[in-house]
Amino acid sequence: MRRMSGRAFAEFHSRSRPNRVGKGNESPAPALPPAEWMEEARREIAEAEARFPGSEAERYCVARGLSAETARAFRLGHAEQGGRPWVCIPWLDGSGAVCAVKHRAAFDAEHGRRFRSKPGSRPVLFGLHLVPPTARVLVATEGEFNCMAAFQALRGIPGVCAVSIGSQSARE
Repeated sequence: MRRMSGRAFAEFHSRSRPNRVGKGNESPAPALPPAEWMEEARREIAEAEARFPGSEAERYCVARGLSAETARAFRLGHAEQGGRPWVCIPWLDGSGAVCAVKHRAAFDAEHGRRFRSKPGSRPVLFGLHLVPPTARVLVATEGEFNCMAAFQALRGIPGVCAVSIGSQSARE
């Protein structure tokens, strides 16, 4: 784990927001997906969030130990794909803009794909939208569910937040 000063983290956090360029040799923040893609993704996320309460996706998340508060913070939803339930997992940048949408199977996917990404997704650090500029420590995790569990466990500890680089299985 790399420790960052408050100033270094504030600079990192500001670079994670769209349309901001750092000073000197720093590179600009990653480009956001096209506006049409983002609008479609926002609609998809809103619909999935509305279907989440009482859904198989919610039961899957509860079984994984996530609270309703954590599910709301990460804007989890319920999606149906191929007649099967999936957890809709939006990836938002530091300003809250949708950069990626992933789905995690909410069923036994032993013999099939457990993760799917919306075509055109451009992932950033998962959970970045929940990192306050005053955070002094970031806990980096491998996957989205690990990130959400860490976020839930660390909730209330001032200056500490969790982010994820995504899971290996999601990249395969």
